[in-house]
Amino acid sequence: MIRKFLPVSALACACSTAAADGTWDLEKKWSVGDDWQLGGHMEFSSAAWQDKERVSALAAMPVLRLERSSSSVAPYIEGAVGLNLLSQVEANGNVSAMRLQLSDHLGAGLRFGGQRRHEIGLRLQHLSDGGVAQPKPGVVFGQVRYQYNFE
Repeated sequence: MIRKFLPVSALACACSTAAADGTWDLEKKWSVGDDWQLGGHMEFSSAAWQDKERVSALAAMPVLRLERSSSSVAPYIEGAVGLNLLSQVEANGNVSAMRLQLSDHLGAGLRFGGQRRHEIGLRLQHLSDGGVAQPKPGVVFGQVRYQYNFE
């Protein structure tokens, strides 16, 4: 049953950093009460998944994240809407009319360790053409993520 709802499983590993001179300041944070902060950052990623055929994607999306700010272990929830460019329009029996896809995700996880550089989380992600063209099957999949932040 879960396999039918989440037809593609993924394991993600990510790293992040900012430019040393601050010219690539793509992250902003605002206080929300005493213990929480709302942050926004740009996420650029590449991904690949395979069932019968391999599909690769390049993505760019602004991410909003609410996380605990005053703890060494910081829980968070996040959401994003962005764009994905797929390597092909036909894969694994599904046909999409466009290689450019809308992508959105909801996620939750924990940041921990020295300066909270380690991050583990879960994401539920959806890709589709947004109803722009026919056919529009869309893809929904889950991700288990580990990320290490260099800064």
